[in-house]
Amino acid sequence: MRCPRCNAADTKVVDSREVRDGVRRRRECTGCGFRFTTRERFDFAPLLVVKRNGRVESFDRSKIVAAVKLVTGKRPVSLAAIEALAFEVERSFMTVGNEVRIPSWEIARAVRRELERLDPVAARRFGASYQEGEGGRLEKLDALPARTPARQLALFDEGQAPRQKEGSKPLP
Repeated sequence: MRCPRCNAADTKVVDSREVRDGVRRRRECTGCGFRFTTRERFDFAPLLVVKRNGRVESFDRSKIVAAVKLVTGKRPVSLAAIEALAFEVERSFMTVGNEVRIPSWEIARAVRRELERLDPVAARRFGASYQEGEGGRLEKLDALPARTPARQLALFDEGQAPRQKEGSKPLP
């Protein structure tokens, strides 16, 4: 391990502790005496997320943290609790062996389940913001005829203005 300050190749381990998702080591550079911390995580099979449109991307725990931060807003939830929630969700899908493909709605369901234990209000916010399961709100809207008042109102609530044909009167 190289020293981040002087780039010396020789460092020694001062302290080593097991943490929930790996090992935390406190190191000291033998050249300049600078102390720093490294973290080692266990390496499991890569997790791949299958999006609703069929696209596949690698799992990113920081996306869960960002989404949960957003829905917890002004709720009394600490950053450590959010990080622990994201770790638990990731751990629930980890396996040893080949790569694992997980539908995005399954991840949303797991986040909501963990969030329900942490803060029920935030869990309801999450469910409203991130439609989980097959047949979320927007998919149900696609089944409605284009000009029905219910569809126009729902699209307006989603922040999408209903489309008009050129030369037609504005929609009420």
